[in-house]
Amino acid sequence: MSIDVICRLIRPRFARNKRLYIVLAFIGALLLTYIFSLPAVLFNKPASTVIEDCEGRLLGARLAADGQWRFPAADAVPRKYAQAVILFEDKRFYHHAGVDFFALARALRQDVAKRKIVSGGSTVSMQVIRLMQDNPPRNILQKLKEIILATRLEIRCSKEEILSLYAANAPFGGNVVGLGAASWRYFGREPDELSWAEAATLAVLPNAPSLIHPGRNRTRLLNKRNLLLDRLLEQGVISAEDCSLAKDEPLPDKPHALPSDAPQLLDRVSGKHTGKRVTTTIQQTLQQRVNDIVRKYAATYKGNFVHNMAVVVAEVETGDVLAYVGNAAESAHDSQVDIIQAPRSTGSILKPLLYATMLDHGELLPDMLVTDVPLQIRNFTPKNFDHGFDGAVPARRALQRSLNVPAVRLLQQHGIEKFHQLLRNMGMSTLAFPAEHYGLTLILGGAEGTLWDVAGMYAEMARILNHFPVYMNSYDADDLHGLNFLQQQSRRSSGKRLEGSAPIDAAAIWQTFRALSELNRPEEEATWKNFSSSQKIAWKTGTSYGFRDAWAVGVTPQYVVGVWVGNASGEGRPALTGVNYAAPVLFDVFAQLPRGVWFPTPYDDLTPAVVCRKSGYRASPLCEERDTVLIARSGTESDVCPFHQLIHLDKERKHRVTSECYNVSDMVHVPWFVLPPSQEWFYKSRNMDYKPLPPVHPDCLSTEGQQQMDLIYPQPNLIVVLPRQLDGTEGQAVFRAAHRRSSATIFWHIDRQFVGSTQSPHRIAVATGQGEHTLTFVDDKGSKLTGYFIVEER
Repeated sequence: MSIDVICRLIRPRFARNKRLYIVLAFIGALLLTYIFSLPAVLFNKPASTVIEDCEGRLLGARLAADGQWRFPAADAVPRKYAQAVILFEDKRFYHHAGVDFFALARALRQDVAKRKIVSGGSTVSMQVIRLMQDNPPRNILQKLKEIILATRLEIRCSKEEILSLYAANAPFGGNVVGLGAASWRYFGREPDELSWAEAATLAVLPNAPSLIHPGRNRTRLLNKRNLLLDRLLEQGVISAEDCSLAKDEPLPDKPHALPSDAPQLLDRVSGKHTGKRVTTTIQQTLQQRVNDIVRKYAATYKGNFVHNMAVVVAEVETGDVLAYVGNAAESAHDSQVDIIQAPRSTGSILKPLLYATMLDHGELLPDMLVTDVPLQIRNFTPKNFDHGFDGAVPARRALQRSLNVPAVRLLQQHGIEKFHQLLRNMGMSTLAFPAEHYGLTLILGGAEGTLWDVAGMYAEMARILNHFPVYMNSYDADDLHGLNFLQQQSRRSSGKRLEGSAPIDAAAIWQTFRALSELNRPEEEATWKNFSSSQKIAWKTGTSYGFRDAWAVGVTPQYVVGVWVGNASGEGRPALTGVNYAAPVLFDVFAQLPRGVWFPTPYDDLTPAVVCRKSGYRASPLCEERDTVLIARSGTESDVCPFHQLIHLDKERKHRVTSECYNVSDMVHVPWFVLPPSQEWFYKSRNMDYKPLPPVHPDCLSTEGQQQMDLIYPQPNLIVVLPRQLDGTEGQAVFRAAHRRSSATIFWHIDRQFVGSTQSPHRIAVATGQGEHTLTFVDDKGSKLTGYFIVEER
């Protein structure tokens, strides 16, 4: 039948059904477009989560959801691999539009000659189309589809992008997919570090992935690799010497384990960035050194059954985390727990923030004496680590020695709510309850904090101090941004000034860091420790109740390092303290960091003041020994010395007298450093230069005006909680008092009933019933004190 006849037959039908044919033609066009169209996302298979350091070096990876090692596509394909794979798979890659008709003709000729499919003639673009599909058939229709879609791919993507898609999705044997995973699994290195032999091996492998299995077809794989090396030589890509040396390299044996430099950080990234390639702020070299340090100490500490440890290192200016060791445990001891993010009892690690904020508010001067005598508030009885008391101790020494009782008294003076709000403002994210829930225990570990938050708060203080010379009394908008481990979120100073936005001013921070920078000091463990260091570091340790958590945090103008040691299970161990376990790790880590200059002195935020050398308060006219020191401007309104008093002595200067019992013209008026009796009792035993008040002249005993004794325990209006004995009977309350005269006798009365007498030391145990009671004690000279207390049963 001729064409003319066919046309005559169709024309009348088309005229009658013109609209129908148009609709059918349109539907056919849509169907063809659908069949031969590229999806918006070319590859939707799950990818491995990959983390890299700040320079793009692999830190670790997780299997994709389908159990494959499939790294996300890289931005570029390494030169050696690109040249090798193009020469092997598609030598005219840069000269066609997705289809190489010469290759197709050659493949057809070979297939006809062999009477089976031995070559497909596919270009790299066509192979990308094939890789997009799951187990596509090998037939002419499929080939036609690949040809059409390859041309569309060439329109959408550049040659470099197409090559990157191929490299990221080509099979390399077993569960290894993509060049990135293959390079690490078979050669243990980055793709751009491959030798010519390694690049050639991976170039030929996708053509027959099964050849990679050890002991199976190794000769065929070797021959294919060497043949490609010869072709590279023929094309002038490599020299004869390079070719010869490459052929001498062995084929890969069993797969390598991927790097696992920061497994806990990888877990953290996987939660929010699954299937992504994430560039972090980690410095791999430093990360590996810190890993080595942690392994060294972990091997030692496990002798005391201490199994877990965490270290975080960050740059102060940006908050960028440079090393992240979330745990050092063996698999049997909670190694999966990321301790850096785990809330733990903070012990004493928050004390510097209280010291700093009280300096900032003018409530404290650096060396102001603070009370250190027994304290009980309901059933809360804080004790110092050595269970001793100083009576009165300079605030700076109390911080350096991490004394608990002075810290509780300071928090009570400053206000729990104010300190609680400060911690929240500085980024302590674990304070889930209001201030009254924690009470005064907040300063001793009553609240849990994370190593991440604590290190971030120390970094914030350092950042504020660093920025002071630039911004004076203003602060940068980013000063309080804490820490960060994602490179895309790395930030330096924004330059945006916020007047008064810093929670603690620079002067208070500078004084706090000066106190913490004295490396030779008694710590909370009441033992002198000497950590030699090549650089000046402000550092603090902490130990939680029951020896469960050992902390150490150190800061310089450039870096902050946080260390936690303990058991993730919460089990305490003997001698597990911050200074014994965490501090040595801290200083070993700092030894890996570059040295720098110390913090600038914020002179514009400081002012000179004359202070009493003995009390640390602003000097009164009676203070004879004085020092001129720099204090925060807010400290100019602090109290003057309350301890120097003008006393009246007889002319021999041996006794105290009054005008009522002694000739005024014979009196000698002398300034004297006088502590309250309860403080004096402990203070004089630790300060040999302390001079107690001279005794009262015998003729003046009845007119004595100076307080001679003081009640140490219980404090007035205190609730005393009595424990039950093993036999079920009610326990006794132990009362303590201090007297200026060591020979004095004190007579004790409860509810007007005499219960006993004591001589130094004045301590008496009394059985009392529950309820309100009146305590009266009188000395042998008639001096009397009265207090009230309440007894409750535990």
